[in-house]
Amino acid sequence: MSTRESAAWTTLALIPLAWGEEVLEAALAAQQSMAATNGGDFEVVLLGAEEQAAACERAAQAGAVRVWQVIHAGLAGNDDMAVLATAASEALLRPLAEAGQRTLVLLPPGAGGEELAARL
Repeated sequence: MSTRESAAWTTLALIPLAWGEEVLEAALAAQQSMAATNGGDFEVVLLGAEEQAAACERAAQAGAVRVWQVIHAGLAGNDDMAVLATAASEALLRPLAEAGQRTLVLLPPGAGGEELAARL
C-alpha cells in the first residue's frame, strides 16, 4: 500500500483506561509507529468510568489529532468483559461515523485486547 493510499485510512485506538498506564502507553506507541510507517493521522478513544484529563493530555502529546474521552458509569468497579464490550461498542459509534468508511480500529495488545476484539 502506498503512502498516498494509507493516508486515506484513519486509525482509531480504543483504550480502556481501567487497564492502566502501561496499556495506554503501549497503545499510543503502536499508533505512533503506524503513523510514522504509513503516514497519516490517528485518533484515540479513551474509555473509562470517570474523566481522566492526564490521559487525554498524554494522547494529544503522542500526536493524536483528536482525542475522544467517553465516560461510561457502568464501568465503575466492574471488570466484566461483556460490560466493557458493550461500553466500547457504544463509545465507537460517533468516532467511526465521523471518521468515514476507511477506518482501522486498534485495541490494546494482549489477551484482554483479543477478547475485547472478539466481543466487538
